[in-house]
Amino acid sequence: MEPVPEELQAHCEVPLTPTDPRPVLGEDNKLQNFNIRLARASDLYRISSIAALAFWNEDCNGRTLHPLRSRDPQSVFSFWRRSMRSNLADKANHMLFVAVADADTTPLLKEKEESAAPATIPRSLPNIIGYVDLGFVSSSSDDRPAAFPAQPWYSFNSLIVIPLSNLINFIDNLLFPDRILNPKAGAIYQGLKEALQIYTHSHGERQESHPVFLYVHTLGVHPNFRGHKVGTKLIERCHQIAARENLPIGLACAEGTREFYRKVGFPKDFGNITGDIKETPLAGIRGGEMVFTR
Repeated sequence: MEPVPEELQAHCEVPLTPTDPRPVLGEDNKLQNFNIRLARASDLYRISSIAALAFWNEDCNGRTLHPLRSRDPQSVFSFWRRSMRSNLADKANHMLFVAVADADTTPLLKEKEESAAPATIPRSLPNIIGYVDLGFVSSSSDDRPAAFPAQPWYSFNSLIVIPLSNLINFIDNLLFPDRILNPKAGAIYQGLKEALQIYTHSHGERQESHPVFLYVHTLGVHPNFRGHKVGTKLIERCHQIAARENLPIGLACAEGTREFYRKVGFPKDFGNITGDIKETPLAGIRGGEMVFTR
């Protein structure tokens, strides 16, 4: 396992000033004071930082997309920043939730020397310790969950937010190009999108189909807060939405996470998204067990 560079760890440090309450541990030695809420545009930096750190050694989003990531960790962070900026803007297809420590306080870094983070980090950061990016997969463009309403072309989001996000990402990529991104990244993501469509209808020996299902794109928790039920609480919020929509949730497991998802309500195995399909860009990527809640 490749160690995370100190430069990237500094980006992902959770800032707490002396006046803010430190995360409280209960009798079970688990974090007590954090809540789950919808992500905001101002959360972009922290979500991107946590994603870069959480997926550093994951096979698809880490080793495969950025095989030379140790040479330029800033490119990894920039990749996630652009990706999460697009997802936050695309409310018709993505719903992001964040876990926030200390009852959603926003500590202020008063002086640069008070923080171990580099000076480039914004002075005001929320104590975000994890996030989940929830979307959906549908066999028809007209068939979508009520939680993800289609955005008409004349809506504020379609006219302003998404084009502005795309423009910012274009400028961001000019200023901070991802020099180490795998040239096959586009094909990998397209392969994943196409592979997910298999699970909207019966396939091979699978007798069940899910014409529409919610899909967890990514779930990331700051390494300092793993083991404190942060990921479990984020998945619980996804379950709440699924119950309201009366839809199953599916996801492709990262390597070594199958048992975690079994414990949090994903008992059904539906094969492997990286190994069941021949001649796919996903072939050879470790992990990829496709699991569902029902």
